[in-house]
Amino acid sequence: MKTKKKIKKILKNFDFEKVHDVMTHLNWTWYDTDGKVPSIDQLKELAKKLLYHAAEKEGFYSSATGGFKATKYENGTLELEFILASWMIEED
Repeated sequence: MKTKKKIKKILKNFDFEKVHDVMTHLNWTWYDTDGKVPSIDQLKELAKKLLYHAAEKEGFYSSATGGFKATKYENGTLELEFILASWMIEED
C-alpha cells in the first residue's frame, strides 16, 4: 500500500474525538494554541505531519510531540498513538 493511502487510512480510523475529550478533560494545551485545547482539525494536522515525517525515513523511526507518537517500522508499517503516560528503564 502506498504511503499516502496508509496515512489517509490511519487518519480516517484514528479516534481523534476521544483524544480531544481526554485533552479537554485534562485541559491539555499546546504552546501555540493560546491556552486552549487544540481543535480536532489541529490534532489531525499534527498527526498527519508526524506520520509523513516518519514515513519518509529509512528503517525504524519514531517521532513524538503533543501527545502523539508516529512510528515507522522496518517493514514499512506505520503506527499512530496518543500517549498519556509512559515509563522506561534501560538495562545497566
